[in-house]
Formats: sequence, C-alpha cells, structure tokens
Amino acid sequence: MTTQSDQIRKEYRRWRFEVDRETIPEFVNNQTPGVQATLRQILAQRPSLEEFYKKALEMRTSLTNYDEFLEWANSEYL
Repeated sequence: MTTQSDQIRKEYRRWRFEVDRETIPEFVNNQTPGVQATLRQILAQRPSLEEFYKKALEMRTSLTNYDEFLEWANSEYL
C-alpha cells in the first residue's frame, strides 16, 4: 500500500529527473565505458524517469553491478 507521502516523493522524483538533466545517476558512472556511453545516449534523448528505467532494465545483463541499479531504482521509487 502506497502512502500519500510515498506518492509525493515519487512525483517529486519524476519532476526532478525531468528538470535536472545535469545529474547522472551514480550507477551509470560505475559501468563499463561502452555501457556508460549507451546509458548516456539514452539520457541525452531526455526520457522520462520511467522510460529511462525501462531501457536500463532491458540492458540488465550488460550492467556491471545490477544490484546497484536496483538500489538506484528503489531510491527513485520505481
């Protein structure tokens, strides 16, 4: 069950992701150079938070540390 405060946090995270394009999710910086380049290209397309999550999730077998990605996703209320 999602509380109202969780819903507010989730909406804030969506908004922040759309507005703050300078901040790269930390898990991206810890990937191999090729995966970093791919994730940065996805970010350059200005996807929504959910779209970025889905595209990164499709790459899960290529991620150096999948658990770190999941931690990021959980922190973003995905």
